[in-house]
Amino acid sequence: TRAYELLLPNSVGSFVETIEKSGGPFSIPVELILLETLKNNDQLQTEALKLIPTVHKTDWFTADTAGFIMAATSGFEVETSNLVSFIKQLTTEQGVKGWDDKPASETTAMVLLGYISQGLDISIEYEANAKVNLYEALMEFYVPTEKGFKSRLDHNNADLEFATPQVFAALALYRTYLLTGQKLNLYY
Repeated sequence: TRAYELLLPNSVGSFVETIEKSGGPFSIPVELILLETLKNNDQLQTEALKLIPTVHKTDWFTADTAGFIMAATSGFEVETSNLVSFIKQLTTEQGVKGWDDKPASETTAMVLLGYISQGLDISIEYEANAKVNLYEALMEFYVPTEKGFKSRLDHNNADLEFATPQVFAALALYRTYLLTGQKLNLYY
């Protein structure tokens, strides 16, 4: 099996071919990225896409997952307004709330990736007459002395292993989006 002109281990291609049922909301984005790349299981792809309209009603669903699904579905004709609405409920003037109900750089970055992939405006109205620009919110997490991004605003140090790489990927994609004016996808 080949993806991006690279030979993938046969086990990856074979595994995706044999999956009969979607693993659910948290595996949907990975399934769709693999399926779009490998193009080897239309039945699973159809099933995963059918779950999108109600996926946000799942326990423990997060804005990270919503942003990831938005990015993974950018190549498909699928309604994502439920995900946009879900994200708006978790958005504050400081960014998008993570699993701990605090604005998080990783979560804001994942939502930025999803919005760019869908070609959406990155300024989110989170309450009447109040908007936050995802890029500007992310920059508030920057720690200049460490040249990285902290995970939460109340943290003192940059998180160089997790938050910084996620934010960097989102900002790099955002820069390319600004230069080209085209919706882009980080994954395929």
